[in-house]
Amino acid sequence: MPRENLPFTRDQLKARPVLILAHISDKQAGFTRTDILRGLANHISDPLELRTASDQVMASSELVQISKGTRTQYTTREYLTAERSLETVASEMAQSGGFKVGPSNIGRAIKRENDRLQNRSRGQLSDEQVAAIDHILRPNQLSSVVGLAGVGKKHVAGRGARRVGAAGLYGSRRSFGG
Repeated sequence: MPRENLPFTRDQLKARPVLILAHISDKQAGFTRTDILRGLANHISDPLELRTASDQVMASSELVQISKGTRTQYTTREYLTAERSLETVASEMAQSGGFKVGPSNIGRAIKRENDRLQNRSRGQLSDEQVAAIDHILRPNQLSSVVGLAGVGKKHVAGRGARRVGAAGLYGSRRSFGG
């Protein structure tokens, strides 16, 4: 694990060894005790301190055992909560019976958003942003918009899709972003 990407210092990790769990689970959903020890050992060189830190992590209420056997796997309570939430949302979406926005409503909403942008900054939605709105509003219920920083993903997913929704959205949409 490259040290420059860590969200904590060596001293913080020594004081709160459980910090290693968030770092490991950001990289992989399931991990082993060896992964935990390796992560700690990259920052704690003293064997006694390493043993104490690993004991604290293994006893943490944030650590959840998900499988047994020759390679016992663990994850974090936070990860399991997020996974269950996503399963619930997916189940709700599957039972919702569809999602429909009429093409004329999409066109009117895009025009209104372009007019707003034109008045505000002499701009408009790019072809890629319009395509993203179309993608988000397809009846498949689950969409992903990916792009470089600063290209307008949040704008499209948030403001643009809300405007379309106000113009004739039926069903349910959930948005997760960072």
